[in-house]
Amino acid sequence: MRVIGVLLSVLCLSSGLRAQPPEHVLVYVDNSAAGPGTGTSQDPFSTIAAAIAYVIPHDYIILRPGTYYERVDLPYFVFLRSEQGPEVTTIDATGLGGTHAVTLATLGEVTGLTITKRDGGGIYSSTSTSEFGRIIKGNRVIDCPNGGIDLDGPMHPALAENLIVNCGPFGVRLQNGVAPYFTGATITGCTVGLDYDPSVPLDPAAFVANSIFWGNGTDVIGLAPADLISCDVGDPAFVGVNGSISADPRWFDGATGDFRLRRDSPCVDNGAYFYALNSSEFDNRGYGNQRKMDGDLDGVVMPDMGAFERGGLEMRQQGSGAGSVVTVDLETGPHSQWFLAYGSYDITPVVPFPTAGSTSYYLWLNQGTLDLVGTGFMDHTGRDQFGVVVPPWAVGQAVDVQGLGVDWSGGGLIFSFTNAERIVIQ
Repeated sequence: MRVIGVLLSVLCLSSGLRAQPPEHVLVYVDNSAAGPGTGTSQDPFSTIAAAIAYVIPHDYIILRPGTYYERVDLPYFVFLRSEQGPEVTTIDATGLGGTHAVTLATLGEVTGLTITKRDGGGIYSSTSTSEFGRIIKGNRVIDCPNGGIDLDGPMHPALAENLIVNCGPFGVRLQNGVAPYFTGATITGCTVGLDYDPSVPLDPAAFVANSIFWGNGTDVIGLAPADLISCDVGDPAFVGVNGSISADPRWFDGATGDFRLRRDSPCVDNGAYFYALNSSEFDNRGYGNQRKMDGDLDGVVMPDMGAFERGGLEMRQQGSGAGSVVTVDLETGPHSQWFLAYGSYDITPVVPFPTAGSTSYYLWLNQGTLDLVGTGFMDHTGRDQFGVVVPPWAVGQAVDVQGLGVDWSGGGLIFSFTNAERIVIQ
């Protein structure tokens, strides 16, 4: 009998192990894959819907670059992230029914995506009981005529580094007790930028900080100037309260959707330090752009207002196709004697690392091979701009660049990394 009892115990334990759900954690989706896939990195699902049918709580759905023509209802405790950022990863739910492109459940996350639904709203989440854990970070919610981000109920969500443009009645609506940790937004082109329901007073632990509300019909409703921290608001009533300003943010080109900050923007280095994400986190570009950079080169590291952090290097494309020009805008400070920008073009010859005594020179090198891309002289301020002609093979590619300033002026070698920049060649 004792032997039988042991055997039964072993059989029960074995049966219990077989009954346990799989421990997925990372589930991949790539709509360029043949499909249907199994969700691994080597054999990804071809649709978000397939991944949602497969995931269990605590899984991450990782979207590879592409445009996903789907509506997304994210389950409980599931995180949806892009692999390479909003520049190259889009959810477009236009014409697919439903009210919103993405619906977010408790303990969920939506990070690093461009989201659009030209016949509805962007992101929606609701709750009837107080809870923490929803994260909406680093997204671009564009052209959603029924609203950008709509949150309803006594939740405590984190909203960080989101760009919201042309979203009808509101960029962000917070109602029925939403107590947000809200930082680093840029909201423009909406009837109301931030629409807060004042029927429930703002939780003392909640905050709205380091954001730009500009170019909306009304920029902020339901919150007093004292409720905002270091924001740029079109309404002059907010000026001078908790570090807020009311000034043209000086975007590169808002008319064409380029909401990065120019070097003379009043929003550069004008945010509140303790209301930004840690320096290990990235801004809306989704690739290597630290949230705290010394954008005005005064030696003091401070976060910027808005969704895009300025930090030493910006790229823009002039024209399109082969023969167009990618302009690189460099800032390394007045003592930089060299500037190395590591990019992904492949042009020879190989160029050696700079040596002490060489001054006012810049190089743009292929990161993998150190092949030369561009070269020239900088002025004494450590700022310059140069252009690279786009070769035919680069059209359609995402080009990533990070810069390194090299300074020997103090007698020793000092390195100063810039932010990283991504541009998709048109």
